Amino acid sequence: MARPAWFQDSWFLVLGGTSGIGWEITKQLILHGGKVLSASKNEQEYQNIKQDPLSQHYLENMEYLQGDIRDDNFQNQLITQFLSKKPIRGIIHSIGIGVFGKYWELPLNVIQQVMDVNYRAGPLFIHRFLQAYFKTHSTHENQLFYLTYISSTTAETGIPFFGPYASTKAAMDTFFRSLKDELPSNIKTLIIRPGAVKTPFYETMQTAPQANLEKLMELTKGAFTTPEKVAKTLVKQLIKKKESIIYPDFKTKLQLKTLALPFIGKKLWKYYVNLLEKATTPEPNQ
Repeated sequence: MARPAWFQDSWFLVLGGTSGIGWEITKQLILHGGKVLSASKNEQEYQNIKQDPLSQHYLENMEYLQGDIRDDNFQNQLITQFLSKKPIRGIIHSIGIGVFGKYWELPLNVIQQVMDVNYRAGPLFIHRFLQAYFKTHSTHENQLFYLTYISSTTAETGIPFFGPYASTKAAMDTFFRSLKDELPSNIKTLIIRPGAVKTPFYETMQTAPQANLEKLMELTKGAFTTPEKVAKTLVKQLIKKKESIIYPDFKTKLQLKTLALPFIGKKLWKYYVNLLEKATTPEPNQ
């Protein structure tokens, strides 16, 4: 795909940009001529990138800032550093932590963490950013800027045993959609809704005491797409200057359409729920 002229040598901020989907987005933006300010909580992820000889080209076109997006001081620091770049073209929000298991079995502090990281911090950060942005940018200018959110199909369907995660995805998804018609025309919103994606996200997912993450991965292994596919889908939409809700692969969109059918959808949903329940309930001999 040709390099888009509108963001050559322009800067993007990728929240969660050093692993999983965020890292693939960082790479795709750079491969298409952009530059990236990458932010994440885990600095070791960035150190791993620095040690990879295949990542040199990316490192030459990115900067890194370590911190917790829940921290007000870090948010302000991140905004100041990003606004110092010229020109800036977009923010990609790719931060999220997951939990799996029966809701009432999850520790309360884990639920609080998911809500704070996956939802509460996001709108507060966007509010701070927009206030700072409009102090130096006219609401009538035509410089294209994107607010992009890596959502999830769980935001659309809801899904048992992932309740706190799905609800925060739905809240952020709705928040980004609510911004669309109140922002100046040069600021576009883009939402990417992948299904299950094979990333380190699952390795760090916290579970209820009775839940079995390995069993979940085994039962659902055919459902996963790749971070690269999600990232390429996002960049393709940027190149086309699209503003919409996008599913990164046909299989995901087909599954959602099938679930919406009156009879087949109910059967398919029951099948999925049964799979998930098997991974949250110990075997009788355990």
